[in-house]
Amino acid sequence: MYRYQFHHQVQMGHFRDFRSLVGKLNAALQDKGLVPFEIWEVAFGRPNDALMVAEYDSLAAYEREHDAMHADATCMNLWREIAAHTDGATWTDLWWRPVR
Repeated sequence: MYRYQFHHQVQMGHFRDFRSLVGKLNAALQDKGLVPFEIWEVAFGRPNDALMVAEYDSLAAYEREHDAMHADATCMNLWREIAAHTDGATWTDLWWRPVR
């Protein structure tokens, strides 16, 4: 199992727009048969921190979906719109859970 996390700090007053755009991105991803993102909001920590989280069965599945999303103009336009509602440096993590 692989978990992709995209860390954002959403601009003050922009969370509704951020959520709406992630919803539109998720709809576009689902139309293409790709994994949608869950939004996680910070409970304690920096105000307006958010994660976009998606889980994949394998590294190959993550790579295939990542490449498909980045090759799609609609998805990438929404991705850029989402970024316009964030401040500071964003970063990503890719976690994996070893098979036991």
